[in-house]
Amino acid sequence: INWSDILSQGGLRYFYSSSNSNYPSGYMYILYLVGIIGKALSLDFTSLGFNLLLKTPVIIAEVLTMLLAFNIAKKYLGEKNAIIFSFIILLNPSVLINTSAWGQIDAVFTLSILVVFYLLEEKKYYFGAAALAVAMLIKTQTIFFLPVFAAYYLGIFFRDVEVKKNLRDFFISLIIALSVYLVLSLPFRGDGGILWSFNNITSS
Repeated sequence: INWSDILSQGGLRYFYSSSNSNYPSGYMYILYLVGIIGKALSLDFTSLGFNLLLKTPVIIAEVLTMLLAFNIAKKYLGEKNAIIFSFIILLNPSVLINTSAWGQIDAVFTLSILVVFYLLEEKKYYFGAAALAVAMLIKTQTIFFLPVFAAYYLGIFFRDVEVKKNLRDFFISLIIALSVYLVLSLPFRGDGGILWSFNNITSS
């Protein structure tokens, strides 16, 4: 709640120097928007109404995760089993407590990782690279998935004999991921330079 208040009052640029946040900047955009909406509705930042508003993005992420999980599972398990699978995800007590009750951002992080896998599965590699950068901006724990994504990309791009095209696609994807990370991080740079975006990874 405090971070959302700071963002809505002072904006993005000097957020990290005026708060104790060690999270990367991705979810801060959502908190900023929540804070702006809360101010527009004249909600006190300690009120129940603002607390519910703060949890709304997390609840939306839970529902979107269920729908996306259903869409993926339907291809492999059939529609009936996919429905059961998706509702198991949605109604998992640990998920409900951690996100809907406590308002933690793990549901948003889970959704971002699932989106990357979905885009890769759909062969939308450039969009997958952009989504990977967004996931990294939401939580730096994404770094633990990087070997999996790297292996997936390499397996895809070097599966056939079109080496030049595959190398081009791989490096374009890498450039897209780095560019998205850089562009979305820079508004929070404070008085730092362009490399602040990457230095922020080590402190998150």
